[in-house]
Parts: sequence; structure tokens; C-alpha cells
Amino acid sequence: MLTEKVNDWLQIVGMAGIIGSLIFVGLQLKQSQDIAVSSQYQARLDSIIAVKGNLLQSDSLAHAIRKVENGESLGQFDILVLDLAVGQIFDLWETNHFQYVNGFVSEEHWQGVSREIDMSLGKTYVSEYWASNGLTYSASFAEIIDSKFEARRDQNIAQ
Repeated sequence: MLTEKVNDWLQIVGMAGIIGSLIFVGLQLKQSQDIAVSSQYQARLDSIIAVKGNLLQSDSLAHAIRKVENGESLGQFDILVLDLAVGQIFDLWETNHFQYVNGFVSEEHWQGVSREIDMSLGKTYVSEYWASNGLTYSASFAEIIDSKFEARRDQNIAQ
């Protein structure tokens, strides 16, 4: 009888040890996921800073934007520069969308990106870029951008 009680207690202690180990592993997994999410956020931030830095330093881009704003015709080089710049921005937005869909970006972050997209879609060259390059992006991202353009058109018609 005594050995049975000791055996029962040892089994209880063993189960408690296993449960404790599982909790510890779960906490380590959560910590690893948090680190991965933070790393993804930092990588996105580095990309944003690089894109914006490149755009700010580009005389060619500034020249092309001035031409668009002044209604001047664009040369082949101007079109290339604008395509590259706007393409980088769309690539960044698509990356943020992918990260959001897969749970690596918070709802709050995605809403900020979404507002940035809304503000940018009104720029002339952005819509031209999308019209000629939209099919190169993922279907789910393209659906969001298309719906935003459609909402913008509907809003303009209503006014």
C-alpha cells in the first residue's frame, strides 16, 4: 500500500514536471514569435527608410515629378524613373499587406498603411502606374487597390 501511494505521488510529480516543461516550451515559442515579429517590423522600417531616402536623393525623380505636376510631357527616362519609384512604393505596400494577412503586422499598422495608400492613389502617376502594372501584384493585394480606386472614382462621381 505504501509503495502504491509513493508510486502515485511520483506519477503526480512527474506529470507536474511534464506540464511545467510544456508551459516553459510554450513561453519560449511565444518569445521566439515576438522576436520574429519585431525583426520583421525592423526590416520593414529599414526598407521604408531606404526607399524614402533614395527617393529624396534622386534629382531625376524630382525632375520627373515636376514635369507631371506642371503637365509637361515625360521622356522615356522620366517614365522609367517614375515607374521605379512608384513600383518601389507599391512593392512596399504589398509587403505590408502580406505581413498583415499572415499576422506579422498589427491591425493598427495596416490601417496606417491603408490610409497612406488612400492618400497616394489620387496622384496622377500612381493611377497610371497601377493601370499598366497592377496585374504583376498578388491577387489579394490587387483586389484591395482596385477597390480603393473604385471607391475614389465613386466619390468623385458623387461630388
